[in-house]
Amino acid sequence: MKLVVAVLLEKKGSFLMVRRNRPPGIGLWALPGGTAKENETAMVAACREMLEEVGIAIRILGLIGVYCDDNSKMTLIVYAASSPNEEFTINPEEVQAVEFFDPDNLPKLAFQRDKKIVSDWLICKRFKAWG
Repeated sequence: MKLVVAVLLEKKGSFLMVRRNRPPGIGLWALPGGTAKENETAMVAACREMLEEVGIAIRILGLIGVYCDDNSKMTLIVYAASSPNEEFTINPEEVQAVEFFDPDNLPKLAFQRDKKIVSDWLICKRFKAWG
């Protein structure tokens, strides 16, 4: 079983997505994230992936959810995060562009599960899951 992490970074009600530059979904949008390394915790992996993909340090606010498809050999853990950084340094090997999106105006997604993640994030926000 492979452990994969993703981060939903919020800014004024919108959230950060990356346009992928590697398969699957080259040219499509996704939450930033990737595969955890051996013996790496999910939270450490999430912070590392944000640094690698978009060049910013984050603060994990809390867990949005754990996702697993019946046919998949991976488990996805998604965290909500914040960051005071406003300038991104993208890694062109992994990312073509970064942009903040409104939850009601999603771009073409690399992974349809991101719709469910955004919905779960909105529920967490409504119930003030992270204070």
